[in-house]
Amino acid sequence: MAALGLSLEVKDPIPRGSDHDPARRHYAHTFTRLISSGDFRFAIKMLAEYATASLNAGRPLLQRSPRLKDPQWSAALAGITSYTARRLGQPAPSWTRRITPLNEAWMPAESYRSIPESMKQLTMSETPEELAAMNVFIRERSLATAGAAENSTPRRSMHSSRNSAVACRPAASTSM
Repeated sequence: MAALGLSLEVKDPIPRGSDHDPARRHYAHTFTRLISSGDFRFAIKMLAEYATASLNAGRPLLQRSPRLKDPQWSAALAGITSYTARRLGQPAPSWTRRITPLNEAWMPAESYRSIPESMKQLTMSETPEELAAMNVFIRERSLATAGAAENSTPRRSMHSSRNSAVACRPAASTSM
């Protein structure tokens, strides 16, 4: 960029704090907010992030019940919390045993899109046992996807509105 006579300047501070650090995020609050606002697509991404952050932290990050009003999402979080505990060789937090399994099979992705029957069958066959026991179906690889994305540098288009914190300015001239 210097060859073009441009430099980058950050106009807004880089976000810091618990909302931007998966290991410190307040997941109970995050899920409550997302579910109450109907942002199911992002809530599903947060399920995967929660699983990955718990595995990276070496313990399930929800040690206390998130007390969600929606039984489907409560069952999903209980199943994922139990799944991460098993993967870490630990007992699941006691709150997970108080959550009742759903009466009917549920796939969180159906909250915002239809799923072909063949994909439903694949998802059911690849769901960790802890989630299946709650009658919630998410492919295990979907829970692991966040880990790969989490540890890579985000790439954003220069045309993205999310890049508004960076502005191109002519490089300062250096005259001798």
